[in-house]
Amino acid sequence: MKSIKKAMILIGAAGGFALFLVSVYRIFNAQLVNAPSFLILIAGIVLLAAGIVCYNSSVREQKALQKQDPSAKSAYMDRVQSVVDFSGRYRPVLIMLLVAAVFSCMHPRFLTGANFLNILKQNSHYGILAAGVCFAILLGGIDISIGSVLAFSGAVAALIVSSGGSVVLAVVAAILIGAAAGLANGVFIARFKLQPMIVSLATMSIFRGATLVLTDGKSFPLGKLPGSDMFKAIGQGSVGFLPVPVLILIVVYAAMFYILNMTAFGRHVYAIGGNEEAARLSGINVEITKIIAHMMSGLMAGVAGVMVTARVASATPTAGNGYEMDAIAAAVIGGISLRGGEGQVLFAIVGAVIIGMLNNILNLMNVSSYYQTIIKGVVILIAVLLDAKSKDR
Repeated sequence: MKSIKKAMILIGAAGGFALFLVSVYRIFNAQLVNAPSFLILIAGIVLLAAGIVCYNSSVREQKALQKQDPSAKSAYMDRVQSVVDFSGRYRPVLIMLLVAAVFSCMHPRFLTGANFLNILKQNSHYGILAAGVCFAILLGGIDISIGSVLAFSGAVAALIVSSGGSVVLAVVAAILIGAAAGLANGVFIARFKLQPMIVSLATMSIFRGATLVLTDGKSFPLGKLPGSDMFKAIGQGSVGFLPVPVLILIVVYAAMFYILNMTAFGRHVYAIGGNEEAARLSGINVEITKIIAHMMSGLMAGVAGVMVTARVASATPTAGNGYEMDAIAAAVIGGISLRGGEGQVLFAIVGAVIIGMLNNILNLMNVSSYYQTIIKGVVILIAVLLDAKSKDR
């Protein structure tokens, strides 16, 4: 009997989900309910009602059992807690699957292998920026300068390539500039005890202005020099069926996972984010750890700058505008707590994919870029609220 009730609960949940998908499909396609949709709608309502009835009956039986046997309460609560822990631990993945299911009902071309690979390629730089900003957020801070650092490092790389310089030199220069920007942020934050938001706000303005000076406020292409094709391959090329930006994304996250989970430095980052004073008293060099962490954030901005410049084959003074918000949103949606000390960097890529899917479906549905900005702002706010609620619990 219990197995039948469990099956009814599962069927009811599936029916409710089908009902939700049909409703979304109707809303976004502006169609009346035809016969098949109407039947699914009715079936969903019936199954959802049956599932609710069976669930309520199961809860009543469980409460009665708890009164008779106190040990049953403990076993029941353990099962409930295990489900809660699992859903909390893998919340970003569950959200991504739900978002993918909903968006696939909104447009027929969304849930295809080619489109998903395109989402990864077009948003790989967001994923890399999110991986870098995770270091600053895990410390309990923030870095909003990464968009401007991306623009400046990419412009320097483009200038070197368009002048006939080596591609390797251009890439290394861009990455070093990013690391230097992060070093400057880290020194002001750790050594001079300034607020991360204020410091990164200042450096955001500095590097945006430096980009405008370097480019004279205009876009300039990479040109047709021999090295330019090799440089463009970083953002446009493929290895087999995998685009080069996706391969870079995989390598970056493998490295970030190792650094944050397998090294003493990574453990120090989490410790400082959890309780800076306790970390200091335990012998951790807080200043050096903060400086290196912000260097990692800047370094990732330099890598993303190379990728973006290579993909569009030109340097633009407005490159990276607003990218910091998408990167921070990806990190928070991926479960990185804004209060510091909590979260897994691997889930930041899940957050970046969710942001990418949102951008993709809005473009497929020809939603105005003005409305897209509003929608993404709402998503960021919801992510922050969820982070705050989970922290309170």
